[in-house]
Amino acid sequence: MNDSPTIRLARLKEIGELSALAMRSKAYWGYSESFLKKCRDELTISPRTFNSSDFHYQVAEKDSALLGYYAIKKLAEYEFELEALFVDPSFIGTGVGRLLMNHAKNLTRNMGGKALIIQSDPNAVGFYLASGAKPNGVRESASISGRTLPLLTVDLAMEHRDMIEVRTISASDDLEKLVSEINSASWDGANDMTPYDADALSAYLQRQDTLFVTCHEARSNNQILLGFASARIEMKPYDRERWLYVDEVDVCVNQRRRGAGKALMKRLLEIAGEKGCSEVWLGTEPENKAANALYQSLKPDDIAKVVGYAYEINKQQ
Repeated sequence: MNDSPTIRLARLKEIGELSALAMRSKAYWGYSESFLKKCRDELTISPRTFNSSDFHYQVAEKDSALLGYYAIKKLAEYEFELEALFVDPSFIGTGVGRLLMNHAKNLTRNMGGKALIIQSDPNAVGFYLASGAKPNGVRESASISGRTLPLLTVDLAMEHRDMIEVRTISASDDLEKLVSEINSASWDGANDMTPYDADALSAYLQRQDTLFVTCHEARSNNQILLGFASARIEMKPYDRERWLYVDEVDVCVNQRRRGAGKALMKRLLEIAGEKGCSEVWLGTEPENKAANALYQSLKPDDIAKVVGYAYEINKQQ
């Protein structure tokens, strides 16, 4: 039986109760009544703020009781701020805060965030440091004139890289499951993604000269697909050198800028060395700025300007 609190979306009708919970949580640190009175407006959730598309409120609930809540706000494309995280004093020290913080980080990642900024109460700095945040200056309090508060930042992109797992796929793996993950993931038009088929992938992998690697992120017991790459080993007709040709490197639209593409490429470069290849070759469109930035960051020995041609055989006959 699981006795852990449930994390769910907050409801508009709960904003009064959540505002009162925030005041109780603030008072836990021994602040005076006059101090708390000055903080009341800042800690009160308005319907307008709650309904804003930039804000996301989640509560921890157990047996219909609200144990705490957090709110995050989108500041920019990859930057979010933890606007609030409060736990009812009766449950401080029971793990509810950690549960809320981990949920906030995962939600921010899922929305494409790479950084989570935190304006902390001085008494809560230790909690945020233990959650992976790093000091990042101070900010003037919006409630108390002349008071400054610690700023911290969680580098979600770095945390994400620590959770990445790159796998080399073989024909004996669960290809039905992998194909389902690929076909249900989000890809953009530039990928020109043709639906994958388990039998076709199996036939591809049974060749001795083909490679297929995937990049997953482990969260709890789930493995989230971030991207994949395919390549093949070729031999030049005029000598015995082997080289690796990268067919494609694809990263899910909602998982980009988190190191998945670089992790896939680094694994292919490692495999090329293990297989005795003398070089690795790949191409991409000049206008694909993200792909070009990735490949250049890996310090290629040569960047060639080439023109590609494609011939559809059925049209030639």
